[in-house]
Amino acid sequence: MLQVGFLDWDNFAPILRALWSSTKVAMIGLGIAICIGFVLGTLMSQAKIVERAIFPFAVTLQAIPILAIVPPFLLLVRNRSDVAGRGLRDHFAFPDHHEHPVRAAVG
Repeated sequence: MLQVGFLDWDNFAPILRALWSSTKVAMIGLGIAICIGFVLGTLMSQAKIVERAIFPFAVTLQAIPILAIVPPFLLLVRNRSDVAGRGLRDHFAFPDHHEHPVRAAVG
């Protein structure tokens, strides 16, 4: 598996492309989260009523595992916009065995 998956460039190149794609999506998400967090943090520090309104939701979101949030989010996106939902489904879906050279070699 190591020889086929990582030492053969023809099989390793798709892995690197998928890694780059995932990294881009993660960095975009991080950037969005930083912007939203900065704005909400600033608003919460300046207005007590905003803090009292947002803080319970922030604490609740911290307690929920990320993996529990993904499926409802995908359903929400799929129902609102078919293009966005399809893009997210394609990004998170595992490819078929015949399309992925390492999985095809391993079985």
